[in-house]
Amino acid sequence: MDKETIEQLNEELSEDEIKSRSTDWGTVEYLSASNVINKANKIFDYEWNGEIINLELVRKEQITRTYTKNGKKVKKEMWDVSYTCVYQVSVGDRTHQDVGFGNSMQENLSSSLETAIKSAVSDGIKRALRAWGDQ
Repeated sequence: MDKETIEQLNEELSEDEIKSRSTDWGTVEYLSASNVINKANKIFDYEWNGEIINLELVRKEQITRTYTKNGKKVKKEMWDVSYTCVYQVSVGDRTHQDVGFGNSMQENLSSSLETAIKSAVSDGIKRALRAWGDQ
């Protein structure tokens, strides 16, 4: 890699690239997959390749969630689905693989599967690309 590419990869992230969302266990910070892919395209001038090496269902279970709504206990049948994704990124003759994880809990099985798969792949892409630097 040339010096300019290495310098771009080692630049710090700008604060506006770091997103946050609330979860059951608190606020988490993250980078959007689309932003990470756009950055890789810009820095590597589209000369990189990404590929799913393995996508595996880890958990698919129908569960009952109980919660209180307006002072009344409510039960809902939900699908708890988890996937792992081994993702490989190649730039020139250098290759790096990493593992992403995705989980979803929704009433509709198809929606839960879709969200868990997308999350696992997005996480795998981001984790595999981090081997090249802070960007």
